[in-house]
Amino acid sequence: MRDLAVKIGWRMVVLVVLIGLFVGLATGLVEDGTGQVNETQNRYYGFPLFWRIVDANTGARSADYLGFFVDWGFGAVIAAFMIFVAQQTERRIMRRHPPPTKKRHAGRRLVDLQNLWQKL
Repeated sequence: MRDLAVKIGWRMVVLVVLIGLFVGLATGLVEDGTGQVNETQNRYYGFPLFWRIVDANTGARSADYLGFFVDWGFGAVIAAFMIFVAQQTERRIMRRHPPPTKKRHAGRRLVDLQNLWQKL
């Protein structure tokens, strides 16, 4: 369980909140495609909850802010999950293939130069 520990800083929280906001706003462009026929002929936008409503007859727009905040939270949860998976993948890659250190390279070069000098 210790391997799943994630360092959460204020930058990460801001990033998750902003991504959630943009996902929530982007879902306002997606029309609810449930195919339900209603008597008001309204168009509903948003996912998983609709939050933007457009009246098909008059073109009047209205918003359900609770639905928007739910969509915002939905986007934030997706963003947090994706960041968590990316961090865990990076940790696994770094554990299996650590980056070379400068000392190791410098030592190799020094040994190679000494061998070259001895050959001359």
